[in-house]
Amino acid sequence: MGRSIALALAREGARFVLAARTESELNGVRDEVTALGAEAITVPTDVADPQQIADLAKATLDRFGTVDVIINNAGTGTVLGPVQDTTLEYWESMINTNARSAFLLTKALLPTMLANQSGHVININSTVAKKGVSTASAYCASKAAMAAFGESLAAEVRSEGIRVTNVFCEPMNTWLRWAATPDFARDRVMEPEDVAQVVVDVLKLHRDVMVDDIPVRRR
Repeated sequence: MGRSIALALAREGARFVLAARTESELNGVRDEVTALGAEAITVPTDVADPQQIADLAKATLDRFGTVDVIINNAGTGTVLGPVQDTTLEYWESMINTNARSAFLLTKALLPTMLANQSGHVININSTVAKKGVSTASAYCASKAAMAAFGESLAAEVRSEGIRVTNVFCEPMNTWLRWAATPDFARDRVMEPEDVAQVVVDVLKLHRDVMVDDIPVRRR
């Protein structure tokens, strides 16, 4: 998903920072976006680690001086099971990666947006944030937490010229989907490129136009 968003933004001439745990994967995406003429740097980051997020924010501002858009796209969730079989460690890992990361990154970069009286925070979420599904309590709870964070943030910063958009996606054709549910029907998944285009389109809207929630579903 992150790669598709990066490529879509690169085609629009964006300058951006790529952050994820795996440096080799980051470098591969960086090479793809720079081949499209975009400027990008990579910062290997555990997005649930406050110090690493602080380092990421510093690297961003040191390189570009400001930030216009934050895209909270970190996500995980490859294990399904009933509540009684869900370990505390797994529950916490879901909350940390899927919700805590959005809070940490937004908190780190929000002061710059507030100073500019401008900015856009986009949270890539899941439809299970609105309606939980069986055997995925930890994942659903983490996505619901992310949604509530986004809604609260939007109410908090709207008067400061900052927009917040929550994109709620149905199952995507990503490795996470197939790791969690390898038998999921292939004709029911969405392509990451479609969601990436939604991100581009909402970023192109006039800054006075607010789009709070976008549900994205396969026809």
